[in-house]
Amino acid sequence: GNPGYFATSERVWTSGKNDYSAYIGIGFRANENHGHVLGGAKVTPNHGPWTIGIQIDGHSKHPFVTRRMASNIVLGDYWIETKSVGIMISLSK
Repeated sequence: GNPGYFATSERVWTSGKNDYSAYIGIGFRANENHGHVLGGAKVTPNHGPWTIGIQIDGHSKHPFVTRRMASNIVLGDYWIETKSVGIMISLSK
């Protein structure tokens, strides 16, 4: 595989039953020796544990789905160029 690491800053807007987010940051791939600006948008229906979104990573656009497992742990699937599946693990403060 091609492990990656990222750091982002995110803004969340609440409207009705849903949360809408946009984020920007920097990402690194294990097979490259430089970073890329990345960004994306996502929606969390009914303020629940599930989120769907899209990320632009400096190469391509990638849809994803995540589920919040605890207040600081998110797990998900990331469809790399909609051709193969990657696993996402996010830990936050």
